[in-house]
Amino acid sequence: MKPKIQVLSASLRWGVLAISLFTISSLMIHFILFDQNLFSSSNHLFIGIWSQGDQYRSMLLLGQAPIFIVFGLFAYLLWRLFGEYAKGNYFGEGSDRCYLWLMWLYAALIPLRMMESTYPTYKVTS
Repeated sequence: MKPKIQVLSASLRWGVLAISLFTISSLMIHFILFDQNLFSSSNHLFIGIWSQGDQYRSMLLLGQAPIFIVFGLFAYLLWRLFGEYAKGNYFGEGSDRCYLWLMWLYAALIPLRMMESTYPTYKVTS
């Protein structure tokens, strides 16, 4: 019989996958079917440029690509970490590697978020 923490970790592993797929699919459905931007709704300049028309949207989406990639890697590493926990490897080399990558990704999000707020300004003025 497996310990409860391993069963919980296996459930959380699939929960991370389900939530990630739900989030990605809902963002794409709202973008394709309803023409709504749900991925950068806190930046008012981004929303203003987005509402001007289709001419800037590809560049704005390209500017969001690093954030999407980092969040995808973050979800993958959480999925992998919970997989290590489900095997009973709580403090082994695999889980330590996941911890280290998660820390580096979290540190990379800080300058990416700062650059994300200045990216629309750069594209409008150039």
